[in-house]
Amino acid sequence: MTSLLPAPAVFCFNEYSFPKFFLNSYSGRETTLAWKGELDQIPEADWKLAARRERIIAPLADRDHVTQSEIEQAGEALRLGPAMVFRLLARYRRKRCTSVLVPETRGRKCGSRVLNPSLEKIIETAIKDESMQSCGVA
Repeated sequence: MTSLLPAPAVFCFNEYSFPKFFLNSYSGRETTLAWKGELDQIPEADWKLAARRERIIAPLADRDHVTQSEIEQAGEALRLGPAMVFRLLARYRRKRCTSVLVPETRGRKCGSRVLNPSLEKIIETAIKDESMQSCGVA
C-alpha cells in the first residue's frame, strides 16, 4: 500500500499499525491518508488516482490564491474540467485527506431521499391504503 503514496513521505503508525498521516512533501503539513476503515473499501485503481490527484492538488491547496491558468493546467494534467478541479481543491482544503480525492460514483448516494419526509409518509400511507383496498381488506 505504501508504494501508492507520493514520495517522499514520513509515516506515523498508531496502535493498530494503521498509517495515520504523512508529511505533505509540498508544504511540510501533515496530510491524512484516510480515516480508519476507509482504506480497505477503496479499490487500488481509485487509490492510485487519488494519490496522483493529490500530487497536483496539494500544492494548489497550500496557496491562498490560485489563478485560472493554474486550474486549467491542473485540469489538463488530471484530464478534468476546471469546475471539477475547483471541486477537488475545495474538498481537499476542507479535509486534507487523500481519500477525499478518490473518484465518487455518479448519481445519488444509496439511501438518499429526494422528497420531504412528511410528503414521503403521506405517499406511503396512500400506497398502503390502496393496496389494502385492492385486496379487499378495509
